[in-house]
Amino acid sequence: MDEKQVRMEEIGKQLRAKISSKIATSTFLAGFGFAVLSIQVSILWDSEHIPGLLFLSIGLMVASLFIYIMAVIQLDGLTMPKRFWKEDEKNYNPCASRLAYLTDEDIWELRKQMIFYWSRLTIVATVVMAISLFLILLPCSPQTFSINLIEQTCFWSLLSLFIAFGYFAIQYYYFAKKNFKPLLRNKD
Repeated sequence: MDEKQVRMEEIGKQLRAKISSKIATSTFLAGFGFAVLSIQVSILWDSEHIPGLLFLSIGLMVASLFIYIMAVIQLDGLTMPKRFWKEDEKNYNPCASRLAYLTDEDIWELRKQMIFYWSRLTIVATVVMAISLFLILLPCSPQTFSINLIEQTCFWSLLSLFIAFGYFAIQYYYFAKKNFKPLLRNKD
């Protein structure tokens, strides 16, 4: 391996370490969201005085958790070693694919996708989570436990999850799939 390729592999290691740190941060925030969601649900079931907008807050927390999970999955895909990337049917080179060295183009594409998934998924999920937490703190008249409140909570949770799924689908299929080159290796 020549000096240029050694340098490329080192940059690739550093980039994958950066991606891994973003995965760890997204996972931590998702864990925090799950903890908050469990507290919110226990307040819903066990409290006499329930914050007025808790049903909306729970729905937004569910949406943020979905987006965090999608961020972790997408970022994790970027850490896959090149040897296991999808084969490029147009380029046949058994030696190159066995060694699976990163190219300059690969590194820039990984960086571009990392920034996209971080900003469009993890950051957005964090904003949605912050709004969810803010809603609990708003001074609205408290509610009492009722079947209607449970129905509202389920409705807003499902609606928020549906909207989060739609948001992810748009980001993934409309922006990512159209704007990014697929990560491919030479065919064996």
